[in-house]
Amino acid sequence: MKKRILWLMVAIIIVSFATVVVSAADFDWRKHEGTELNIFMCKHPYAEGVLAAIPEFEALTGIKVNSEAISEDEFFDKSMIMLSAGSKDVDVLMAGVMQLWTYAPAGYIEPLEGYIADPALTNPDYDFEDIFEKLREGTQWDTVDGHPVGTGSQWAIPLGFEQMALIYRADLFEKYGIKVPNTLPEVYEAAKILSENEPDITPFTHRGLRSWNLCHTGPISMITNYGTSDFDENLQPAMGTPEGLAFHKVFVKLLQDYGPKQWIGHEWYDVLADLAAGSAAMAVDADILGSFAVNAEDTAVGKPGMLKWAPVPTKPGGDKHMANLWIWNIAMNAASEKKEAAWYFMQWATGKENDLRGATAKMNPVRESSWQNKELLAEIEAKFPTYIETFMYSINNCSVLFTPQVRMVERNTLWAVALQEMFGGADVEKRLAELVEELTIK
Repeated sequence: MKKRILWLMVAIIIVSFATVVVSAADFDWRKHEGTELNIFMCKHPYAEGVLAAIPEFEALTGIKVNSEAISEDEFFDKSMIMLSAGSKDVDVLMAGVMQLWTYAPAGYIEPLEGYIADPALTNPDYDFEDIFEKLREGTQWDTVDGHPVGTGSQWAIPLGFEQMALIYRADLFEKYGIKVPNTLPEVYEAAKILSENEPDITPFTHRGLRSWNLCHTGPISMITNYGTSDFDENLQPAMGTPEGLAFHKVFVKLLQDYGPKQWIGHEWYDVLADLAAGSAAMAVDADILGSFAVNAEDTAVGKPGMLKWAPVPTKPGGDKHMANLWIWNIAMNAASEKKEAAWYFMQWATGKENDLRGATAKMNPVRESSWQNKELLAEIEAKFPTYIETFMYSINNCSVLFTPQVRMVERNTLWAVALQEMFGGADVEKRLAELVEELTIK
């Protein structure tokens, strides 16, 4: 009797497995033919390739797609309004990684792990694990403020991303025999040499917005490399530790002595303009910003090798070069009434073919397989020397370094305000202590 039960169980397993295999081999892309989806995107190179290829998706699936793409500021405002109102008018939308920390706890977006794991809903060639592990982890969270990314539900699928890096004028470094900086004080010394020899060039450029975005590029990456963070696991401020103070003193002095004269209010596109015009020699910003500068119209740094890349600077004696991540994703509206069809669009948009197709335009495809494509690598290496080496180092030494929390934007904006005031002459140690007091949860 036991043997008969055992064989029956084996037979059930075999039949179930065979069913999955057959379903996988005959994945039905037209299951939701006739459905109409609404897609909401931010105007961005990461979105352009997907939007341009929508007719292919419609031909493949029979699903009609209505898309809207608007500027970044408008996009974030409108997304929040629609999601908080429980609107069913959008099925799939783009989302920055930090926005997930607001959307997920509020129940605005759909957890995706069930869709990914279901062979009846996911094309067997999709290969979710081909997406870089750091990106998959960066879009997972258990919705508990202070808990790191990498656990909990999968709230979005990466579409494109940026790692922070040191971007520098290699031609000037070679001209004056300057060693590529490994540490933040070495960035300062390189800036000093450049200032003495190239008085018309800004040695170091950086974002200077009165928002969390100021801290998104250099500060959060470098303060991590100094041995601390923005907040600890209990959401108490961590930027005021001795390690944090050491970082702030060097960083603020670098901006005061060798940064843009009108640094406060400097946007990302100002940093890009500085690099493209050849009027800045160094920046710590998104790696792709350097590639945009090389490709810019009327660029002064278009000759391959004028700009090069290196890992984010660390502290003196340090060997840790962590880089903060920004990830643009697509997420599913939890209020959507067409979730399965929405998932069909999401897996198509982030599949291998689309990832590789958009790689040249967006520079950082999210899949490991794209980074193994010889033609793509040859193209990048020819135009952007050292980009690949820096990318491959950082992809294993990157993360979303901000502490996940619903109030992330508000609290890190206060950090940015303090940095601006330090730049304006406030005593660094005193102002940092005031910031810590302001952010401390009593």
